[in-house]
Amino acid sequence: MTDPQHRGAAWPIIPGEIPPFHSHPDRACAGKDTRLFFPEHGGASALRAVAVCRECPILDMCRDWSLNQPPQLRGIWGGLTDEDRYRVRAGRPLPAKSIPATFRPPPPAVPSHASARRVRREVAALDAAGYSIEAIAGRVGCSYRTVQRHLRALRDVGQVAA
Repeated sequence: MTDPQHRGAAWPIIPGEIPPFHSHPDRACAGKDTRLFFPEHGGASALRAVAVCRECPILDMCRDWSLNQPPQLRGIWGGLTDEDRYRVRAGRPLPAKSIPATFRPPPPAVPSHASARRVRREVAALDAAGYSIEAIAGRVGCSYRTVQRHLRALRDVGQVAA
């Protein structure tokens, strides 16, 4: 997101709190109009902001920061709306976001065996750290069902506790 003064847009974050990544040069939101990330009533504007976030190389850093802020934090941070952050904190699954086709990122390439092994190792590590299946799916970038399959395979070979 741009400077708080950019185009007169407000920066409605908690006073005194500036994200540590605010000056990161690779942010997908750098140079964008700040108002995009602070929609009044969700809707299409929120979907556009989430689509920008999906392409961001520091998405996880931004999302983790937003989830560690007080509930008064407003706006789209790390691809999460105010309601999304509330759901994550409450341990409820996030609803599937229906993003218009013009905002969909290109489909991922078919994973290789090496990337499947990497994902499986990451799933095992996150499971051991106590993450929920929803959180693992979000961090690894796959579906809830895929995480379940990886965990079942890991349990079958004894690499994860049942």
